Amino acid sequence: MINELGTLGRGVGIAIEAALKTERLNLAIKLLKRVKQNKTLNTDKQTLFHIMAKEINENKCNQELQQQIVKLLIEHEVNFLALDSLKSNAIIYAAINWNFVLCNELTNLIGLNRVSNLEPDSLLRTPVSAIFWGIFDKKNFSELPEEMQIWLTKLLEKSAQLNIQSYYPISEASYAGVRYVLSNPSTVNISAPKYSPLIASVISGNYSLVKYLLNLKMNGSFAVDVNYADSTGRTPLMHAVRLVPHFLFNLNT
Repeated sequence: MINELGTLGRGVGIAIEAALKTERLNLAIKLLKRVKQNKTLNTDKQTLFHIMAKEINENKCNQELQQQIVKLLIEHEVNFLALDSLKSNAIIYAAINWNFVLCNELTNLIGLNRVSNLEPDSLLRTPVSAIFWGIFDKKNFSELPEEMQIWLTKLLEKSAQLNIQSYYPISEASYAGVRYVLSNPSTVNISAPKYSPLIASVISGNYSLVKYLLNLKMNGSFAVDVNYADSTGRTPLMHAVRLVPHFLFNLNT
């Protein structure tokens, strides 16, 4: 099969992509070791780092395998800072998926200073705001893993900001009892409101994440401005009151 793919001009790249999408990391490593031409690993739309960051979620068990894949991709000159159609690099997607292994590996390659100052993508996502971008898809209102909390804290220590506005993959619902409606994450609607991580957490109903942000301190000061509004001027408290009459009760339980 590998030889047949080679005749089509893609080499093992398409097979590695499939292995990453199905999280068959051992297979991906075996295939990467067979690569002879680096150009077979690159496409115009996204790199294998993009695929890896999008498809592999947080998991301590596969840490060593992910590290091996990163090392092999770097050896094959795959650029993890390459931008896709949304002008997003792999670090953005790793943060969205709370893949702390990949976040740490890629950060170690260029340093915290550079990661904390990366340009926002087309959806205005930074490595920090991207952490909160996928919370609407996460089940059971998961708490932010400790490893991601550590990574976030390190970025904040290097001047990264939590008080920033980004587009999120939701539309505000006008129906009673419906908090939001998921929208197309790949389309930028310039008329849609832009939210801060705190407001996004409020809208999602993830109270544990809201409490984490409200209690997060940097150098003795709170990291989140509770009065930082969205692009329409609504504060986190205004969203809380709008969405849940008993929001403050839930927050204190």
